[in-house]
Amino acid sequence: MSKNGSNPTTPERPFASIATAEQIVAVMPDLIFEFSPDGRYIAMHAGGEDNLYCSVDKILGRHFREVLPGPVVRELEPAFEKAAAGKVTTVSYLMPGFDRLKYFDCRLLPIESGHILALIRDMTDSWRDKTELEQSEERYRTLVNNIPGVVYRCHLDAEWTAIFVSPEIEQMLGFPADDFLTRRRSFAGITHPEDHEPVRRDVLQAVEQGRPYHVSYRIIDAEGQVRHVIERGQAIYAEFDDANYLDGIILDVTDIHRMRQRLLVNSKMAAVGNLAAGVAHEINNPLAIAMANVEYVSEELGTVADLVGDDPALEGALADVALAVDKIQGGIDRVRGIIDDLRAFTDAAEGRADRLDVRRLIQWTIHRADARTIAPGSIDVRLDDVPSIWASEVGVVQVLWNLMDNAIEAVADEAESDGAIRISLFEEDEQVCLEVTDDGPGMEPDVAARAFEPFFTTKPVGQGAGLGLFVCRGLVESMDGNIELHTAPGEGTRVRVCFPAFNPAGYGPPRDADDT
Repeated sequence: MSKNGSNPTTPERPFASIATAEQIVAVMPDLIFEFSPDGRYIAMHAGGEDNLYCSVDKILGRHFREVLPGPVVRELEPAFEKAAAGKVTTVSYLMPGFDRLKYFDCRLLPIESGHILALIRDMTDSWRDKTELEQSEERYRTLVNNIPGVVYRCHLDAEWTAIFVSPEIEQMLGFPADDFLTRRRSFAGITHPEDHEPVRRDVLQAVEQGRPYHVSYRIIDAEGQVRHVIERGQAIYAEFDDANYLDGIILDVTDIHRMRQRLLVNSKMAAVGNLAAGVAHEINNPLAIAMANVEYVSEELGTVADLVGDDPALEGALADVALAVDKIQGGIDRVRGIIDDLRAFTDAAEGRADRLDVRRLIQWTIHRADARTIAPGSIDVRLDDVPSIWASEVGVVQVLWNLMDNAIEAVADEAESDGAIRISLFEEDEQVCLEVTDDGPGMEPDVAARAFEPFFTTKPVGQGAGLGLFVCRGLVESMDGNIELHTAPGEGTRVRVCFPAFNPAGYGPPRDADDT
C-alpha cells in the first residue's frame, strides 16, 4: 500500500471503466471536438446540438476556418497555435448565426498524436446576466456622476466613515473622493463644529424611528469657506434589524442660501428705506422749527448781554443759558446728521443704475474730500485698470464715503497708529473689488459680528448713529455686489466690496416696449 492507501500495483484511473467515462461524456451538455494538428474536425460529441453552427455533415473533415465565422476564427487561431505548442488555452467568443447572439467558452487541450481536444460550453445566459449587470452599473454610475450632489454610503459610526463617495465631492468641496475612502478625511471632520452634534442627533433619531432623514447644516470646504448643504438619506438594515450603513445624497445650497439672505436683506432694506424716508420727512419739519428758534435765542442772548453791561450775576446766568443753547444746537446737529444718513441711504437705494468707471469715481470722491477730515496725501491709493460695473453712482459714492469715514475715525482713535489708510481697486474672478484698509485698533470678534447691524456703534453717545456699515451692506447687495469685513484686535480693519464686472449681455436699462 502506498502512503495514501492506494495499491501501487494497480494503475490509477479517473473512472472505473472506459464505459463509465463514455457514459459521463454522453450526458455532458458541452460540445466536444477533436481536431487534427492542422485544425480539421476529426470527431465530435454534440452534447448541445442546438449550439452547432451548422449540421454535422458540414463539419467533420473540414478546417475550422471553413466552418466558423471570420470574427470567431480570428479569436481561435492564436489559442489553437498555443494548444498545438502544448499549452492548455481558454478563449471566449461571441457566435452569430442563431436566433440570438451566443457566447461560448472554449478550452483547448493538447492530447496524444498532436491532436487537440476542444471543450465548448454555452455561457450565453451567464454572459447576458453579467452584461446586464455591467450595463446596470454603468447606468447607475452615469446617474450618480450627473447628479448635482454627492452620493455616498458610509458606516454608522462616530466619524461617518465612507464606503463610497461620488467624484462630485471634489467639485463641490475641493476634496478628492479618495481622501474619504482612505480615511484621510471623514464627513464628521468637515462638518461645521457648531452643527456636528445637532446633525448627528437628528440622523440617529431618524434611524431609530426607521424613517429617512433630512438635515441642513454647514460644511467647511478645502479653502476653509463655509458651504451650506442639505442632506437626505436613510439607513440600510442588515440581519437582526441592525442599521449597518447610511445611504444618502448631499446637495450644495450655498447659492440658494445666499439668495434667500439677499432677498431677506433686500426686503428689510426696502422696509428700512420706507421708514427712513418717512422718519426723515416727519422729523425734519419740527427740527427746522427748533433750529430757527435756537438761532433766534442765540441772537437774543447777544442782545441781552449788551444791555446787561457789567453785572457779574447776569453775565453768569447768560453764560449758562448760552451753554445750554449750544448743547441744544449740538443735539439738533446730531439729529440732522442722522436725517442726512437716512436721506442718503434712501436716495442711493433708489438711484438709477448705469455703467460706471469705478476708478474715475474713486478719484473724484477722494479729490472732493473735506480737507479738514482727510489730510492731503494721507491715503495710499492703488487703483488698477479695471472693467466698468453696472451700479448706482450715488450708491457707490455713498459706500466709499462711509468706508473712508470709518477708516479715518479708526486711525484717529489709535494713539500708536501712523494714520495709514489704503484704498485699492483691482479685478479678481471677473469681479471689480474695492478695498479700504486702515491700521487702526481693529475689532473684537463680538463687535465685528454686529458691525453690519443698524444703529450698532461702539462710539460714545452723541458721536455716531451706527448706520455706516449697515447702509453700505444694503447698498452693495442691492447692486448685486457683496461686502466682507476682515478685522482683528491690533491688526486694523479691511473692508472689501466687490461688484460683478460689466457684461453688455447681462446688464443695461430695460428696453421700452416700443423699441424694436
